[in-house]
Amino acid sequence: WKVINDFINGLTKQKVATNYSLLIGSGYVLLHLISGCVVGWWASMLPRRIEQWSNNKQYKVIINNTADIALPILTKKRKR
Repeated sequence: WKVINDFINGLTKQKVATNYSLLIGSGYVLLHLISGCVVGWWASMLPRRIEQWSNNKQYKVIINNTADIALPILTKKRKR
């Protein structure tokens, strides 16, 4: 981590040493914390949305005659 700090301080030509590795690590942890909260919030909303969608008649598929459905014929592959 000291090498990273020395490298960035050398690029910016600073005389006062700044702990850039701590800033990079903190930013990485903060990014994961924020994205984890967003994904957790979104995942908690899914059961309620799925229940609403299942009650909506627009998304229901009604099949009147099952004889009209053409199923593909599966053939076995030959082994070499």
